Order: sequence, then C-alpha cells, then structure tokens
Amino acid sequence: MSTVRTFLKDLLHRELFSLDPPAKQKLKYSLADADLRQAFTQHGHSLGPSPKIRAKTAYKWRLVDGKNAYLVKDRGDHLDVIQETHPLTCSVLEFVLHDGKPKLNSLNWRIKHIRQQREMARKKRQDHPNKLLVNLGAGIWYAPDWKVLEYEGEWYGWYVSSFIDYAHDLTSNKPFPFADNSVRLFYSEHAFEHFKDECSEHNFREAYRSLEPGGGFRIVVPDADLIYDRLLRKDESFFKSWMDRDNASLAESFCTIVGQARSPLDENDFARRLAALSKEQFLDSCKIGLEYDWHRAGEHINWFNYEKLERKLRAAGFERIRRCEAQQSEFPEARGPGFDTRAWYSVHVECVK
Repeated sequence: MSTVRTFLKDLLHRELFSLDPPAKQKLKYSLADADLRQAFTQHGHSLGPSPKIRAKTAYKWRLVDGKNAYLVKDRGDHLDVIQETHPLTCSVLEFVLHDGKPKLNSLNWRIKHIRQQREMARKKRQDHPNKLLVNLGAGIWYAPDWKVLEYEGEWYGWYVSSFIDYAHDLTSNKPFPFADNSVRLFYSEHAFEHFKDECSEHNFREAYRSLEPGGGFRIVVPDADLIYDRLLRKDESFFKSWMDRDNASLAESFCTIVGQARSPLDENDFARRLAALSKEQFLDSCKIGLEYDWHRAGEHINWFNYEKLERKLRAAGFERIRRCEAQQSEFPEARGPGFDTRAWYSVHVECVK
C-alpha cells in the first residue's frame, strides 16, 4: 500500500518552486498579501483576488485559488510549493489515505453530520414542544424539542436550511422574531465571542424581552479568566490544540481564543502589553480594531469572563444571575450531551427573568 500511495501522490502532485521563510507568516495568518502574491508571480503563478489558505498540519498549508490548489510545506530553511494537478482527487486521497491509515477525525465528522441530518428529519416529523426553547447561533445542532436561531449567510453556505427554524442575523441589531414573554429558555454556546460588545448587549436585551417570566438564558463562552491565567503560566499543554492546528506560538493561540489578529502578531509588543496592563486592559487591547466580517465569521473578536457577562446581563434587565458548572443548569431541558460541550475552557452563566 505504501508504494501505491507514494505513486498516486507523485502522480497528482507537481513540484513548482520554493519560497523564502518569511512567507510562512503570510500563510499562518491567511494573508495573501502583496509580498506573497509577488513571490508567486516571480515564479509564473499569479494568485487571484481572494485565495483561501488553510493549515493542514503544523508544517503544511493548502492554498486554493479558484480551480488551482497548492500545498506549501515548511522545510525549515525554505517553503516548498507543490501544485495539486487534480485537486478534487487529491482531497479524496487525503481523506482515504493518511500515512496509511483512515483519517478517523474527518470520517467521524462526516458520520456525525449524517446522523444530524437524520435527527433533523426526525425533528420535523416528531418534535411538537409545548414550550419554546431556542438555541441562539447554534449552527448544525439538534436536541429534542429545541429550535435553532441562525443565519444562512455567506460563511454558512454549506448549511442545510432544515437545521434553521428562525433565520435571523445576530449581528443585525434587529429584534428577535419572538413576541414579548413567549420563550421559555434561550441557550447559546460559543457564539457571543464572535460579536462586538454593542451587538451582544442588544441580543441580551432582546432575550430579556422575549423570555416569559421565570424563563431562563444560559450562556457558554470561552472563559477569559482561565485563558489569561494559562497564558501567564505559559501553559503550552492548554494551548496545544490551537498551536498544532495553526502552526502558532502560545501568544498567537491565546489571541485566537480571545481576539483573532488580522495581521502577524508583534510578540514583543504583546509581551510589553501583558506586563504593563491590567488583565481587563490587556484583554481589551487584544480586540482593538476587530470588526465582525462574514468572510472571517469563525474568528473570535471579543472576550468574556463572569464579571463582564454579569454586568451586561444586569444592564439588559436580568437580576437573577449565577455562575454554574457544565451540566448544572437550573433547567433540565438544557442538560445532556448536546449542551456545554467545551467545558474545559468555558464559563457557564445562567440568568432568569
């Protein structure tokens, strides 16, 4: 099998040219800027207006530009650029063969996705809840009797519309599509870190307006206190998954969770701010200039800890606010395998109208 795999890869990959090491930064931050474009142009391979760059491993990236696809491999003193002569076939091969073994993570994701499709079909046929339970910004998600409020925008073009019960853009600052006092429970996991403060404040007010008296709102977001503490400890084991996925330093991985840099991170400036500023000032400095962008909708542009969430929820009208642990909701409907799935780096906050 090893010989067959090598033959197929050699057949579908064509060595093109080498890049200087500084180009690595352009790939790491998905920036096809003028320098990277010039490097390709010098070798007779000009890039289009919006090539997509994705980290495949800590030392390999995939750059897709229209119908052309390139692999860029880090060789230490240079970067090798390899063209995929048949990109679709290469993708299938990458899926089927990965160092001689199935890519189980990708396979498991696809199986999970098929299962979710089946669950959504069941939802349409069988779910008839007598109270309104809504997951805000859920994405592709299913739990019995729950509805999903999500937006079918450019970023989510691969979504299946049947997953969405209420098509609503949480960044629009428009009213929720619910009458006053009509919702029993809202739930949101890892959504509000993608929005600016004023947007989250609007959504918190809308949640309060829409909830029935005694109704609840459970919010789960990355815990900035915990993440900041791990940064001070230089805890690489905590940040390892982001470091490996993005070929990133510890500081860069911290910013991925707290406020995704839109340009290469100046680590000297980062260290200076960390030493000179208070925790909240430092966290705020990481999100300066970050705006919501549908082309980068998956990136975090804001941070939350319990204190910040409590302030904003109280300003929205909530009075009963508490911090709780994963799977410890006051509302049984918000417990189970579909809820609180990233407890190891999240803060869980629940409030009642």
